[in-house]
Amino acid sequence: MVFFKTSFSKKNEMLVNLSKNLIIKSDTNGFEKMNSIKINLLKKHTNFIKERIIFLNSEITDKEANQIVQTLYYFDIENSGKEIKLFINGAGGTFYDCMPIYDAIQSIKSDVTTICFGQISSMSTLLLVAGTKGKRFAFPNSRIIINQPEEQEVNVEGPVEDININIKQLLSTKQTFYKLLSYHTNFSIPNEENNTSNMYTLSAWEALNLGFIDNIIEPVFFK
Repeated sequence: MVFFKTSFSKKNEMLVNLSKNLIIKSDTNGFEKMNSIKINLLKKHTNFIKERIIFLNSEITDKEANQIVQTLYYFDIENSGKEIKLFINGAGGTFYDCMPIYDAIQSIKSDVTTICFGQISSMSTLLLVAGTKGKRFAFPNSRIIINQPEEQEVNVEGPVEDININIKQLLSTKQTFYKLLSYHTNFSIPNEENNTSNMYTLSAWEALNLGFIDNIIEPVFFK
């Protein structure tokens, strides 16, 4: 889920449009109560927008990816000299649903601080390491799993040539995923002949040693 807040000024017109994507359940008494709930939700998350914070903590669909990308570009246009904080938890989504977020992080001028909390895997791991070097963090009890991204459904019907094309596309996606992961970290691309699972689980400290993160967030009671 991504939290958004907006004001109703022209300057924040883009966030007004984003806020329309919030799904609010209301009774059939109608519309006024629904708007009241929406406004209260937006007010509740005022500080997230002030601090330029985005939460990525559920499976990412193409719709949610579009919302995150729009928010990243909005923050960048508003103040390209101020960092954006992206909190990540969960598995992300399919390769093609999550890649627009990756590309946006790489293309905007603002630094993107990425913070892992809980457990991440697959494309969420790639989004974590895609943050600005020196500004990638994890909480000490986080777990970072390296495994190939969730695959789009393969069509096993039809001509053999079409099936082969789909399989080649999946293999290409997998190679791209590991190449990007290696580019941002000290992680080596797995040898397919010697490794059948291609899945690794890292503690925060192991992730730090492998260059997946740059620092571990120290708990308050240790300070």
